[in-house]
Amino acid sequence: MLKIYNTMAHCKQEFKSLEEGVVRLYSCGPTVYNYSHIGNLRTFLFSDIVARYFVRAGYQVLNVMNITDVDDKTIAGALQEGITLREFTDIYIGHFFSDLTTLCIQPSWKYPRATDYIKQMQDIIVTLIDKGYAYESNGSVYFDVSSYPHYGRLSGVVQSGNLHSEYSRLETNEYNVNDVRDFALWKCVQDGELFWDSPWGPGRPGWHIECSTM
Repeated sequence: MLKIYNTMAHCKQEFKSLEEGVVRLYSCGPTVYNYSHIGNLRTFLFSDIVARYFVRAGYQVLNVMNITDVDDKTIAGALQEGITLREFTDIYIGHFFSDLTTLCIQPSWKYPRATDYIKQMQDIIVTLIDKGYAYESNGSVYFDVSSYPHYGRLSGVVQSGNLHSEYSRLETNEYNVNDVRDFALWKCVQDGELFWDSPWGPGRPGWHIECSTM
């Protein structure tokens, strides 16, 4: 009998799949701006061990590992090399799969790339705005932490209203956010950056929304 630590319940619980005979796994893959290091590879190896366990236990395993191919570092790297973002990230995606082969890590069912899900990310952001969980500010969109009373229940951090301090005032003024805890779902374009058209103007996704969408 497999027991897994449930972060929300703060205890180990017996594993039960939502669909009989099927296990769906999602693990965070690489941000492809450089070579994977041993710490990254340890995470990928652990995901592989978990998937292998469920296969051996008789489950059909649908495991997905995302590839983050758009963020501050991938964009900066592409600009520095003078090539497109796709060309830049393809280099390190190739090295990533080579490393997986070297470590005998079995391929995942799917490897979605963040840049292939921009439209879906925008759709989710629109829904969050419509439901009052996010707001637009100067071409960027931020998640409103105060709108969600359960925010922090996984980490155990208690939310207690806005953070009133000199630091928070400086941060909110710089980023045009309502609260220093609010984080970007969509970032307005900066000079020279890659961008996509959106309802809020040209920009790109913040990394918080990428895995949620994929």
